[in-house]
Amino acid sequence: MKKSDRPPAKRKARKARRREERPLTAKLVELLVKYKRAISVAVVLAACLAGAYLRLMPALKYGLELHGNDPWIEYWLTRYVVEHGVSSWYKLAPDNPDTRIFWYPWGRDFTRTEYPLIPIVAAVTYPIGKALGFTLKEWVALQPVVAGFFTILLGYLLVRELAGDLAGIIAAMLLAFTPGAIERTIVGFVEKIGFSMPIYILSLYLLARFLKRKRLAYATASGLTLGLLAWSWGGWQALQLMTALVLLLYPLYSRVDRRVLAGSAILALVTTLLTVLSPVVGAKTSLFGPSGALIASSALLMLGYVLELKGESVLGLSRFSPQVRYAIVLVGAFVIGVVAVLSGYIYVSGRILYLLGTAPESPLAASVAEHQTLPLRYTFNKTGIPLLLAVPFLVYATVASRRSPELLVLLVPGAVMAFLAFRSAYLMQAVSTTLAMAGGATVHLISRHASKALETRGGRGDDLGIAVSIIAVFAVTLAVAVQANTAVAYASTVIPTIKAGGTDLVVENNAWIYALSYIRENTDKNSVVIAWWDYGYWISVVTGRATVADGATLNATQIELLAKALTAESESEALDVIFNKFRAPQNSTYLVIFDVFRTASSGSEGMWLTGPMPFVSTGTEGRGDIPKSVWMLRISGKLGLYEMLPYFTIKRVMLPDGRMVALWGPDWQSPVVQNTLIYRLFVTGVTSMGFTWEGGCANLSGAHMFVDWMALGKGNLTSIWVQQPEHFKPVKTFVDCIFESGAEKIYVAVFIFKVEP
Repeated sequence: MKKSDRPPAKRKARKARRREERPLTAKLVELLVKYKRAISVAVVLAACLAGAYLRLMPALKYGLELHGNDPWIEYWLTRYVVEHGVSSWYKLAPDNPDTRIFWYPWGRDFTRTEYPLIPIVAAVTYPIGKALGFTLKEWVALQPVVAGFFTILLGYLLVRELAGDLAGIIAAMLLAFTPGAIERTIVGFVEKIGFSMPIYILSLYLLARFLKRKRLAYATASGLTLGLLAWSWGGWQALQLMTALVLLLYPLYSRVDRRVLAGSAILALVTTLLTVLSPVVGAKTSLFGPSGALIASSALLMLGYVLELKGESVLGLSRFSPQVRYAIVLVGAFVIGVVAVLSGYIYVSGRILYLLGTAPESPLAASVAEHQTLPLRYTFNKTGIPLLLAVPFLVYATVASRRSPELLVLLVPGAVMAFLAFRSAYLMQAVSTTLAMAGGATVHLISRHASKALETRGGRGDDLGIAVSIIAVFAVTLAVAVQANTAVAYASTVIPTIKAGGTDLVVENNAWIYALSYIRENTDKNSVVIAWWDYGYWISVVTGRATVADGATLNATQIELLAKALTAESESEALDVIFNKFRAPQNSTYLVIFDVFRTASSGSEGMWLTGPMPFVSTGTEGRGDIPKSVWMLRISGKLGLYEMLPYFTIKRVMLPDGRMVALWGPDWQSPVVQNTLIYRLFVTGVTSMGFTWEGGCANLSGAHMFVDWMALGKGNLTSIWVQQPEHFKPVKTFVDCIFESGAEKIYVAVFIFKVEP
């Protein structure tokens, strides 16, 4: 009897028995098939919301506040655009009095030194925030969280396009929970790199769809988003170069057709047009830099196409395949490019050269914490599981791109970011984001059996393979859960920097808030505040007073002059810089320094021993301007790039458990140190604290002797005295305690001096 001749009831019964006999894994697959789309949407939405919640955690405890230093200028610019209109951006030039509070006395040309996208987007969307009850500063502080949400969502879409739905879900989870991917999208940390990540991912997503579907609309849209990056972040150069590399490598993995040629040309031209129009970039930097590389890659694609058709007759390379012929030409083009760079015909920024492995020659560049190279432990703490998961995908995609050339879209950035993972702290957001997506794509390798089963709906398949795949995916999911726990621990320790006393200590401290409030309320509006560049944005934006340098680090000469003033060996040298070089007003100029101090009772009533707090965790004495002063000395030319003597020395400190540890700090008993202005001011600030202090500690009135707590290791705790400055008068010392008991206090102290001619 034929199957078709069997009674319908018997056929149904047989199918029912087969379903009952099928193993649990197959039943699970059927269930997943049935609700596949709904499950995917729910999980991705949950990942986006969980990621947003993690990024909002600091606000739940400390309120919506700006975090770090650079976000304050984004807030100031947004406020300016809200008050004066979007077109006012092009009026933010040095001749505008509003810009004179930055880089006094010259002012700052924001139109040529600042990327406008964040302030304009925040300003244009503020009516929404205002309707929801947010102040402008709160709305600006929320922008990183919005960027983080879309980073997760777009990361899912990109990885799903390349490696399937399950891989996209894992990528979304990794993006939600990886500390490095959270870092610059956490609430308040309004940074260009975090804001730019969803734009770049969208560009990659559109590029991947173009390479798969060969539709020119996708190439155009990818070019638009890639060009938009030149309006949002200085890293546009690296991102455009990576896209150019994707196009350059394409002929090695796939045949080039006319639609790919047309699409690559459109992408390059659209990207270049938007980049040239960026007020920060201009035609020369664009055309003789990354955008020119994009155009060149498009031209080489055309050459690859010609080599496929007529390579034998053109070059006489008939015995080689089209890919080998193209590779030979590519090597030649690379050599020509290197020669052009070395000859100066092609511009490569110093930052890119540094990231490629060159050592920084400038003390200023080396002093920026974000430029420091990273140890393995730090990198792993930030990237964690994505760093481990990304490697198998990169190896796999190197081979598999011959079948699926669109994998180059993630292979190239993944390989580049894996290399850069240890080069720069600043790039950790881009590194972690890219590796999280590559790590999610790795699931594609271990879930192919399950994916096939999901697609066949009811075929028996390889049940063992399905089981192994499910177990492997479960293991990855468990690893993501561990990563989520790490992310919660990280997010719970983030405090807005200005509410942590300007330190990285995990404790709320309002010393800087007190100081800024005093400057705003008690100084003339035309006052100038001399402070190290790290705090320039805080002072100018919060108080409205002019500063001579800030986190833009635009003018190396001005920062060198600032360093020379702070490390001057005589007051006249410092006054010459302040009043002649900086042209500061003679009756309205102030100087601000800060650090963390420890005060203990001397045993005599009304007498305190006070000195910089040693920190074993950083290996330094102090946590503010004292450890930073080594860079002031190097930038001023008083020390070489790697020198510390004679200003600094290694000291041994005894811990409570009796262990001795080595820390470095100023040699306070050295005449060289005692004659250097910044150290004289710290000693003067401490010895005058009894009548200048104000803030959040219990009574600090009385006489203070400056001591070097690290000298305890040598049994030589002696008081340090210096000649009181004649032209730098202590005005106020704002303190807020980190720890306080009856006989001991540890606190942040911000010293304000008035500079008199």
